[in-house]
Amino acid sequence: MINNLNFLKIYSIYRTLGVVFLLTICAHFQGFSQSVTDTLNWTGGWCSLCDGPVGNYACEGSTDWNNGEKSFNDPLTGGDTAKQVSVRVYYNTFGLDSFAVQLNGINVGTFITSDTATACGSCLTSTVSRIEPAGFPGYIYGGTNTIKLIPYHVFIPGPSCVSSAIYTLNGPPVVVASILKSDAGAPLDLKVYPNP
Repeated sequence: MINNLNFLKIYSIYRTLGVVFLLTICAHFQGFSQSVTDTLNWTGGWCSLCDGPVGNYACEGSTDWNNGEKSFNDPLTGGDTAKQVSVRVYYNTFGLDSFAVQLNGINVGTFITSDTATACGSCLTSTVSRIEPAGFPGYIYGGTNTIKLIPYHVFIPGPSCVSSAIYTLNGPPVVVASILKSDAGAPLDLKVYPNP
């Protein structure tokens, strides 16, 4: 006859084996992609922004603005897929209302500025991110990709100036839920990797 203590031990062992088996199967079929971060810089300004050297930015309408576009070569290797794209923008504004951020013409996200900063040396930052489990649409593997910043002015027109955009492909995992309790009573976090 199985008493309650033995039953709980057997149940705990089977539960643990089940979770390990499930995680092993998921890891086997999904794998994990590398995470890559790099910086795209604008130049041509007459002072400095965001603690950079003199000339480390470009403003709308200037020759160096290049329609808000900067390109980079695909840094992913070994057949990795770009499943998450994040872009952090360093800028200042004279009344900007929002920025759209695109990768190869596909929207990564739009942010609304929370403040204005017009002086040399000033700096505002905002980040957008998009997860696409099947891979970011339009991403060019083994080729050149282009990030484009599109400023929208609604209330007070004026040039926006950008110092840099830091992009990250396939960032770190995100804890989305605690799904089980361990034998010690602590939650076990379920981590979802946007870059399997």
